[in-house]
Amino acid sequence: MFTIETTHGTIHYDDNIIRKIISKGVDSFDGKVLLYNNVKRLPGIPSGRSRSGNLQTGGANTIKIEETDLGTQITVYIVVRFGMSINEATNGLIDYIYEYMEKILRISPVRVTVVVTGVLSKNLVRRNIEVSR
Repeated sequence: MFTIETTHGTIHYDDNIIRKIISKGVDSFDGKVLLYNNVKRLPGIPSGRSRSGNLQTGGANTIKIEETDLGTQITVYIVVRFGMSINEATNGLIDYIYEYMEKILRISPVRVTVVVTGVLSKNLVRRNIEVSR
């Protein structure tokens, strides 16, 4: 839980608000960017695929939010669909997070890091591309 001091008092907010902002930012790419679990293998499920054969998105370890002495640091793990510019996806998502955190929470994170864990066409090709601002 994070706290914002205002002239009218103290506002307490949960990190789920930040997670919702990030989810909306990912949704703005119309399915070309997906939140993806950065864990190499989930227990009982082959890496990157659910029992139905669909790519597993969302869930554990897709968004990491840390409150430090300097402020809020956010790390987002994504997969980019083949044909989507990685630069456009990462910078667009970072811009979206900064813009909407400022609009909604009236704070800016100290650092936003987007990690591209893979590129998806027919198969998921693992990557480890990190973009921070």
